[in-house]
Amino acid sequence: MKISDVKNHIPVVQSIAFSLFSKADSANSTVNIATAASSEGFAVIGQLTSGLNRELADVAVKASENSAVAETVAAITVAHESVLAYLIAASIAAKRAGVYPYYLAVATALVLLDSAETPCGESSNSPVNTCSATDIDLTSIIDESLFTHFQLKFEPELKHLIRKQIAAMRADGLTLQKPEHYEKIKQAYELGFLYEGVYRGCAQCVLAALFELTGNASPEVFRTASSMGGGGASCGDGSCGAYNGSIMGMGMFVGRRFEHITGDQAEKDKAVAMSQILHDNFIDTYGSVICRNIHESIFGRAYTLRYPAEREAFAAAGAYTEKCTAVVGMASAWAMEQLILNGYA
Repeated sequence: MKISDVKNHIPVVQSIAFSLFSKADSANSTVNIATAASSEGFAVIGQLTSGLNRELADVAVKASENSAVAETVAAITVAHESVLAYLIAASIAAKRAGVYPYYLAVATALVLLDSAETPCGESSNSPVNTCSATDIDLTSIIDESLFTHFQLKFEPELKHLIRKQIAAMRADGLTLQKPEHYEKIKQAYELGFLYEGVYRGCAQCVLAALFELTGNASPEVFRTASSMGGGGASCGDGSCGAYNGSIMGMGMFVGRRFEHITGDQAEKDKAVAMSQILHDNFIDTYGSVICRNIHESIFGRAYTLRYPAEREAFAAAGAYTEKCTAVVGMASAWAMEQLILNGYA
């Protein structure tokens, strides 16, 4: 099975999306959306299709360079032959290869919601039993059934992205990020991922990604983040360096200024509000902002990086190829999203 084979399932995603735009608002519908003009529907679905093709093309390039990426897709799709399996497999491969899987997460959420609306006994694209799914329990079904089924216990970033899309579809229907915003967020994820893999040091790698993309760089601020990695001085019991680096990166644009230390409350309040959203993204994804707890969510165990043997085991477990690289990528993307939404980028 090749990455390109996933493209064969895009028409199913398009069909589901078209059906959403053709539905009137109904109290009995899992997805609460108003009737949309056909031109709007075509524009959104066109953007989704283009985005899916681009992400799959990016993953295909990575797969040609790294056999482990291709093997990820093959293993899942051989074991679970379904549209959902192909989308999940491609999403995992993308995330592990340093490709931001935004449109893949949207498509996966669409298929999951469609399966939740499929009456019991009828054909469904999902292997998950959603016959009793409601607005309240669909999230638990995703966590307990889908990801158990596909054995994705240590893929919290993907679960977060899919849950976020499901929540957005319930609230506003099928809406997508503005293309220009998506480009910046995608670049932030991919640069953060790349820098952590090459240079290491999660806090500094988030800063480097944000500095490059925004043009607002400070060598002094970068230097202050040197010992923030590994939960603070590589001890594991402090905040994740990527979390700290994201807050510092946003603080390059907003926050109380030294020359206004006696006041500047509005600036401080805005910085705190943006950082709280970042915090909540970490909690929703990893269950914590503490380094050792995040390790447990992505590795199944924590590493204390001040010890050489632990550092070696950490690297061997994929820290710098797919694990902490993804954490840094997500932190960079979340920070960039806040900068965009608040008019700073």
